Amino acid sequence: MNAVREVALALLVGRDLEQARKRIRNGWLVGYLWAGWSFAGVIAGIWSLAPEAEERLSLTLFILAVVEVGVVAFLSYGVMRRGRVAAATLLVYFWGSRIFWIAAGAIGLGGYGEILKFAILQVFPAYIFLQGMRGVWTWHFLAHPEYEGPIVPEEGTPDAR
Repeated sequence: MNAVREVALALLVGRDLEQARKRIRNGWLVGYLWAGWSFAGVIAGIWSLAPEAEERLSLTLFILAVVEVGVVAFLSYGVMRRGRVAAATLLVYFWGSRIFWIAAGAIGLGGYGEILKFAILQVFPAYIFLQGMRGVWTWHFLAHPEYEGPIVPEEGTPDAR
């Protein structure tokens, strides 16, 4: 079991605190940029809700897109605050929502242009979110090593109450 833990730590946790800070910064920055870009797309797509629109978007998908923008922005804030749960949730949620949007037909993978667009707008942010998660875990692992001393302060120390 220790060998599995060591391999997982070696893959997910780096050894450089400065690189971890850069990864964290890139993670939340790309999250905010992606949320802003998606929000602009959702607002531009509001006209597709009209009954006479050529390619009518369902109200349910429109609301889900607006909610997704908020969730990604919220989780990006969690990455900015170096939250391990927020960083992992951002990565898992983002990939899960990509699967949903592909199944719903909102993300197409028909031709080379759509595949390139998918790589730039979906795969690249997911990779940066993975690196942001690694940065948060590295920062937490290096900045908060496991406490090896007694949990309760000894009598006479300034922390004792």
